[in-house]
Amino acid sequence: MERFRLFIGTRVPEDVVPLIRSNAYQQLARPVWRVAPEQQWHVTALFVGERPAKDLPGIKDAVERIATETPPIHLLKGQLLTMPEQGPTMLWVRFDPHTDLTRLHHRLAQALAMRPSHHVPYWPHITLARSRGKTDVLQDNPLVLPELFLTDLTLFRSEPGPTGTIHTPLITWPLGRKGPTAPVAAD
Repeated sequence: MERFRLFIGTRVPEDVVPLIRSNAYQQLARPVWRVAPEQQWHVTALFVGERPAKDLPGIKDAVERIATETPPIHLLKGQLLTMPEQGPTMLWVRFDPHTDLTRLHHRLAQALAMRPSHHVPYWPHITLARSRGKTDVLQDNPLVLPELFLTDLTLFRSEPGPTGTIHTPLITWPLGRKGPTAPVAAD
């Protein structure tokens, strides 16, 4: 039986990528980091995990219903930091927690019969890079992105590869409006 590794999130808009790249350049240029391809940068609303292909129609229906009922979300104060706090392995742009994104996360988890994240608060973030080895905790957490508007939700397929994980968008829905904006057939 064919299975897909899935997550639901929002891609970083193309016009925002240069601002992140410019403001995080000093860290991203360090050889300790393996920077994710910019077209892969996203904010995750829910990691779904492995699901059989037969579950895709139900997942799509649930996400579409929730997307139409969720207004766009305005994230604030995207700071550059390393995670986890002990023995960091990732470089993030982390935003202040947002009640609407937390609510969206919980609604998606409930609709897909999943447990929500155990992390409280639910921290919206963009993973920019993963470490190639040991790295230090970033002491200064500069503001990289003052705000980010989440205006849509995308169901992504996540496939590990030799150079990193590839996130393929399957379908995108606007937040607060009915109908998909970019349907893509699943392989």
